[in-house]
Amino acid sequence: MILEKWNESIAKIRDAITKCTSITDEQFNGAVHALLSRGQKIHTIKWLANFEVIGSKEKATYKKIINRELKKLENYHIALTKHGDKSIEIYINCRLKHTLPHNVQTILYYMFGERKASFRNVQANLPYHPFFETSNWRYIGQQAGYIGDPRDDGEYPYKVRYNNYMEWYREDNDERITDRHLISLSTICDAMGEGDKFFDWIDEYVYEEPGRFIGYWYNRMGNTPTFVYKK
Repeated sequence: MILEKWNESIAKIRDAITKCTSITDEQFNGAVHALLSRGQKIHTIKWLANFEVIGSKEKATYKKIINRELKKLENYHIALTKHGDKSIEIYINCRLKHTLPHNVQTILYYMFGERKASFRNVQANLPYHPFFETSNWRYIGQQAGYIGDPRDDGEYPYKVRYNNYMEWYREDNDERITDRHLISLSTICDAMGEGDKFFDWIDEYVYEEPGRFIGYWYNRMGNTPTFVYKK
């Protein structure tokens, strides 16, 4: 997790600084806590960067440690600023019902397809559900996010967004059947409970056995994904 990585770097910097300067552990912890308690992460980085290593050549090692960890903190700060503690990763993989209301098909095309319909037209025919009262529902399926934990240098391995909303037709006793399958992975800001409300809305249209795993939503500042099963 980003915050865990942040704290690890702070601890390494504290160890290096207290070994090569006159500041004590107590002074260091008090200053960092005062800055972070006001949400001033970037000021914390600048404050730490002001420390100069004093003494013999052996202590140059500490300067390298400090510089390396400061770079990590900068990367972590960028990630926290972009996504904050409300960023969630949403994954869904399930079959959908053969027959769907027209407005639901339009919404699915808009969210996970090529967005041929304008948002105004989609918005004019939204079904009643708390999901569509959230501020970021329409970005599910559209926004890429950082995937995986940061590397040792603080950078993320890659960004990803994946959508595959498939429809195909088959004949069954002279009846034309539409099969549908949705797979999607994206990242949004969960400002109003979008993750939980999305799965609550789409469950009605999922064509799976009750209890079958259909996806998850995952707060990137948390530790455990919320797994979702067909009701």
